[in-house]
Amino acid sequence: MFPDILRAEEFARSLLLSQNMPRLPVDVQRLRHNRDISISSMQQFCRVTNISMEELSAGSDCLRDGCTIIIKRSLKPLYLVLYNEDMRGLRRRGFTLAHELGHIFLDHECDGDLKETEANFFAAELLVPQVLANTLLKQNAWRDPAREINRFFGVSLDMARRRLRYLDPEAPLAPSEEKLLLRYGALLPQMSEPVVDY
Repeated sequence: MFPDILRAEEFARSLLLSQNMPRLPVDVQRLRHNRDISISSMQQFCRVTNISMEELSAGSDCLRDGCTIIIKRSLKPLYLVLYNEDMRGLRRRGFTLAHELGHIFLDHECDGDLKETEANFFAAELLVPQVLANTLLKQNAWRDPAREINRFFGVSLDMARRRLRYLDPEAPLAPSEEKLLLRYGALLPQMSEPVVDY
Protein backbone atom coordinates (compact mmCIF):
# COMPACT_ATOMS: atom_id res chain seq x y z
CA MET A 1 0.00 0.00 0.00
CA PHE A 2 1.23 3.50 -0.84
CA PRO A 3 0.50 6.89 0.71
CA ASP A 4 -2.16 8.90 -1.12
CA ILE A 5 -0.06 12.01 -1.65
CA LEU A 6 -2.37 13.57 -4.26
CA ARG A 7 -5.32 13.32 -1.87
CA ALA A 8 -3.27 14.85 0.96
CA GLU A 9 -2.19 17.78 -1.24
CA GLU A 10 -5.74 18.32 -2.51
CA PHE A 11 -7.08 18.49 1.05
CA ALA A 12 -4.40 21.05 1.92
CA ARG A 13 -5.30 23.19 -1.11
CA SER A 14 -9.01 22.96 -0.25
CA LEU A 15 -8.26 24.22 3.24
CA LEU A 16 -6.21 27.11 1.83
CA LEU A 17 -8.92 28.01 -0.66
CA SER A 18 -11.49 28.18 2.13
CA GLN A 19 -9.48 30.95 3.83
CA ASN A 20 -9.51 34.68 3.31
CA MET A 21 -5.83 35.37 3.95
CA PRO A 22 -4.59 38.82 2.99
CA ARG A 23 -0.94 37.69 3.00
CA LEU A 24 1.45 34.80 3.26
CA PRO A 25 2.97 32.95 5.11
CA VAL A 26 0.17 30.74 6.37
CA ASP A 27 -0.46 31.06 10.11
CA VAL A 28 -1.71 27.58 10.95
CA GLN A 29 -3.20 28.67 14.27
CA ARG A 30 -5.43 31.25 12.55
CA LEU A 31 -6.90 28.97 9.90
CA ARG A 32 -10.70 28.75 9.84
CA HIS A 33 -12.32 25.35 9.39
CA ASN A 34 -15.40 23.36 10.32
CA ARG A 35 -13.69 21.07 12.81
CA ASP A 36 -13.49 21.46 16.60
CA ILE A 37 -9.74 21.87 17.01
CA SER A 38 -8.00 23.32 20.04
CA ILE A 39 -4.26 24.03 19.90
CA SER A 40 -2.11 24.21 23.01
CA SER A 41 1.24 23.05 24.29
CA MET A 42 1.95 19.60 25.67
CA GLN A 43 3.31 21.26 28.80
CA GLN A 44 0.08 23.25 29.33
CA PHE A 45 -1.97 20.08 28.84
CA CYS A 46 0.17 18.31 31.45
CA ARG A 47 -0.27 21.18 33.92
CA VAL A 48 -4.06 21.19 33.46
CA THR A 49 -4.48 17.41 33.61
CA ASN A 50 -1.79 16.93 36.29
CA ILE A 51 0.10 14.29 34.33
CA SER A 52 3.77 14.24 33.44
CA MET A 53 5.29 14.56 29.96
CA GLU A 54 6.48 10.96 30.33
CA GLU A 55 2.92 9.80 31.00
CA LEU A 56 1.62 11.79 28.04
CA SER A 57 4.17 10.31 25.66
CA ALA A 58 4.02 6.87 27.30
CA GLY A 59 7.75 6.61 26.73
CA SER A 60 7.41 7.09 22.97
CA ASP A 61 9.91 9.31 21.18
CA CYS A 62 7.42 9.87 18.32
CA LEU A 63 5.65 12.57 20.37
CA ARG A 64 8.80 14.67 20.58
CA ASP A 65 7.35 17.62 18.59
CA GLY A 66 3.60 17.25 18.96
CA CYS A 67 0.53 15.06 18.89
CA THR A 68 -3.23 15.09 18.52
CA ILE A 69 -5.63 13.71 21.08
CA ILE A 70 -9.09 12.83 19.75
CA ILE A 71 -11.96 13.16 22.20
CA LYS A 72 -15.00 11.29 20.87
CA ARG A 73 -18.29 13.12 21.35
CA SER A 74 -21.83 12.45 20.16
CA LEU A 75 -21.96 15.10 17.41
CA LYS A 76 -18.37 15.52 16.28
CA PRO A 77 -14.99 14.86 17.82
CA LEU A 78 -12.82 17.42 19.58
CA TYR A 79 -9.20 17.43 18.46
CA LEU A 80 -6.56 18.63 20.91
CA VAL A 81 -3.45 19.48 18.92
CA LEU A 82 -0.51 19.70 21.27
CA TYR A 83 2.98 20.97 20.47
CA ASN A 84 6.12 20.79 22.55
CA GLU A 85 7.11 24.21 23.96
CA ASP A 86 10.73 23.03 24.04
CA MET A 87 10.76 22.68 20.26
CA ARG A 88 13.21 25.16 18.80
CA GLY A 89 11.82 27.66 16.36
CA LEU A 90 8.37 28.92 15.48
CA ARG A 91 8.83 27.71 11.91
CA ARG A 92 9.31 24.13 13.04
CA ARG A 93 6.26 24.52 15.28
CA GLY A 94 4.27 25.71 12.26
CA PHE A 95 5.18 22.56 10.35
CA THR A 96 4.32 20.37 13.34
CA LEU A 97 0.89 22.00 13.65
CA ALA A 98 0.28 21.72 9.90
CA HIS A 99 1.31 18.05 10.07
CA GLU A 100 -1.17 17.42 12.89
CA LEU A 101 -3.91 19.20 10.91
CA GLY A 102 -3.06 16.82 8.08
CA HIS A 103 -3.86 13.85 10.30
CA ILE A 104 -7.17 15.48 11.26
CA PHE A 105 -8.32 16.50 7.77
CA LEU A 106 -7.25 13.18 6.29
CA ASP A 107 -9.25 11.36 9.00
CA HIS A 108 -6.26 9.44 10.35
CA GLU A 109 -7.15 7.69 13.60
CA CYS A 110 -3.88 5.82 14.01
CA ASP A 111 -0.21 6.30 13.24
CA GLY A 112 1.97 4.51 10.73
CA ASP A 113 4.50 5.29 8.03
CA LEU A 114 1.85 5.83 5.32
CA LYS A 115 -0.15 8.20 7.52
CA GLU A 116 2.97 10.12 8.53
CA THR A 117 3.98 10.55 4.87
CA GLU A 118 0.49 11.78 3.95
CA ALA A 119 0.49 14.25 6.86
CA ASN A 120 3.94 15.50 5.81
CA PHE A 121 2.78 16.15 2.25
CA PHE A 122 -0.39 17.83 3.53
CA ALA A 123 1.75 20.13 5.71
CA ALA A 124 4.19 20.88 2.88
CA GLU A 125 1.38 21.79 0.46
CA LEU A 126 -0.42 23.85 3.11
CA LEU A 127 2.66 25.90 4.00
CA VAL A 128 4.40 25.97 0.60
CA PRO A 129 1.87 25.26 -2.16
CA GLN A 130 3.66 23.76 -5.14
CA VAL A 131 2.03 26.09 -7.67
CA LEU A 132 3.07 29.19 -5.70
CA ALA A 133 6.60 27.92 -5.07
CA ASN A 134 7.06 27.00 -8.75
CA THR A 135 5.73 30.41 -9.85
CA LEU A 136 7.98 32.17 -7.37
CA LEU A 137 11.02 30.29 -8.67
CA LYS A 138 10.12 30.93 -12.34
CA GLN A 139 9.63 34.67 -11.76
CA ASN A 140 12.83 35.15 -9.80
CA ALA A 141 16.43 34.12 -10.38
CA TRP A 142 17.90 33.66 -6.91
CA ARG A 143 21.27 32.32 -5.93
CA ASP A 144 19.70 30.40 -3.05
CA PRO A 145 16.07 29.43 -3.80
CA ALA A 146 15.75 27.42 -0.56
CA ARG A 147 16.55 30.52 1.49
CA GLU A 148 13.96 32.55 -0.43
CA ILE A 149 11.29 29.86 0.09
CA ASN A 150 12.30 29.81 3.75
CA ARG A 151 11.96 33.57 3.99
CA PHE A 152 8.79 34.08 1.93
CA PHE A 153 6.73 31.11 3.12
CA GLY A 154 7.95 31.29 6.72
CA VAL A 155 9.18 27.70 6.93
CA SER A 156 12.44 26.35 8.27
CA LEU A 157 15.40 26.24 5.91
CA ASP A 158 15.45 22.45 6.24
CA MET A 159 11.78 22.25 5.23
CA ALA A 160 12.41 24.64 2.31
CA ARG A 161 15.24 22.42 1.04
CA ARG A 162 13.08 19.30 1.32
CA ARG A 163 10.20 21.07 -0.46
CA LEU A 164 12.48 22.03 -3.35
CA ARG A 165 13.33 18.35 -3.88
CA TYR A 166 9.66 17.48 -4.43
CA LEU A 167 8.61 20.42 -6.59
CA ASP A 168 7.73 19.48 -10.15
CA PRO A 169 7.68 22.60 -12.34
CA GLU A 170 6.45 20.56 -15.32
CA ALA A 171 3.44 19.00 -13.57
CA PRO A 172 0.08 19.98 -15.05
CA LEU A 173 -1.96 22.21 -12.78
CA ALA A 174 -4.94 20.76 -10.94
CA PRO A 175 -8.03 23.02 -10.92
CA SER A 176 -7.40 23.78 -7.23
CA GLU A 177 -3.85 24.91 -8.08
CA GLU A 178 -5.18 27.28 -10.73
CA LYS A 179 -7.52 28.76 -8.10
CA LEU A 180 -4.66 29.11 -5.61
CA LEU A 181 -2.56 30.90 -8.20
CA LEU A 182 -5.41 33.30 -8.97
CA ARG A 183 -6.01 34.01 -5.31
CA TYR A 184 -2.44 34.24 -3.99
CA GLY A 185 -0.24 34.75 -7.06
CA ALA A 186 -0.31 38.55 -6.65
CA LEU A 187 1.29 38.16 -3.22
CA LEU A 188 4.46 36.64 -4.68
CA PRO A 189 7.46 38.98 -4.76
CA GLN A 190 8.76 40.05 -8.15
CA MET A 191 12.39 40.77 -9.00
CA SER A 192 12.99 43.38 -11.65
CA GLU A 193 16.32 41.91 -12.73
CA PRO A 194 17.74 38.42 -12.41
CA VAL A 195 20.65 37.83 -10.06
CA VAL A 196 23.91 37.35 -11.92
CA ASP A 197 26.61 35.08 -10.46
CA TYR A 198 30.16 36.06 -11.34
